[in-house]
Amino acid sequence: MSSLEVEAVSLDDHLTVNGKPFPLYGELIRVSPMRYVVPARLDVNFIKYKMPIYEDDLWIVTPPKCGTTWTQEIVWLLLNNVDLEAAQINQFYRIPFLELGSIRGPSSEPYQSDLEQNEENLHHFEGNSFEFAQSRPRPRIIKTHLPLTMLPDKLLDTCKVIFVARNVKDMAVSYYYHHKLILPEEFPFEEFAKVFKNGAILQTPMIPMVLEAWEKRAHPNMCFNTFEEMKADIDGVVEKLCMFLGVKLSHENKVKLLEAVKFESLKKNKFVNKQKEFDKQDPSKDKVFIRKGMIGDWKNHFNEKMNAEWDPWIREQLQDSDYNMVFE
Repeated sequence: MSSLEVEAVSLDDHLTVNGKPFPLYGELIRVSPMRYVVPARLDVNFIKYKMPIYEDDLWIVTPPKCGTTWTQEIVWLLLNNVDLEAAQINQFYRIPFLELGSIRGPSSEPYQSDLEQNEENLHHFEGNSFEFAQSRPRPRIIKTHLPLTMLPDKLLDTCKVIFVARNVKDMAVSYYYHHKLILPEEFPFEEFAKVFKNGAILQTPMIPMVLEAWEKRAHPNMCFNTFEEMKADIDGVVEKLCMFLGVKLSHENKVKLLEAVKFESLKKNKFVNKQKEFDKQDPSKDKVFIRKGMIGDWKNHFNEKMNAEWDPWIREQLQDSDYNMVFE
């Protein structure tokens, strides 16, 4: 049987905090051909070669911190007649994150599908995200940060896929703050950016993942969007998604949806902003999952030396593609 080629990420390459490897993720591996970094406990071969997929599946595939949560809320509301009352449940229960359990660590208890889907039991379902996502009633919506090359072989020929990209500098800045949510210790962005650029952080490299999807953008089952498009013309992106999903949206529902998915609305939405989850971890800390949602915040974090290192690195990766990465 076919299997993906993997190699361990050396501890010398890991992001370190106060001289110690970054906690939580455990052992990491790189998966060929992209050398994409995932937890060693993720069953990459089952996903690639054995995971059942269905024609009515919808997959939301993105690198992290590229507008994933924003896209999920838009898509769920579109497919559920903008039912804001029904959306009053944690977004994970509505659109499970396939590999989350492998990132946070599996639940200490066997999967119990009959548990009530509430905030109290969220940790159990997230720890068993793989089982939960697979067992969702059809039609399923599944979120993943895995590249297409690691997803089921016939995914794009079988299911609809929405891909969302973002410029790599803003993505790296946002991902840095995402990591800071997990730790009480401070660590410099320069250190994070160096390890990110070296492709030794979970769910990197980012640019090859984007270019792989960009090359598939003309496939009838692919809808390729960017964070920058969503910021510039959210009305247009919603119309594009309606056409892709076959949804007819009334004017009244469009007004409701656009109000619900404004960044300020999402930041206040406890079913989307993960505030309860962070409060459980440490109520004394003011942690924000949905942060700025802006284009160009990288200018506040990249110094001249970093730009001199990153700019040619980015150009080299994009030189053989017609993909235009927007930085401001």
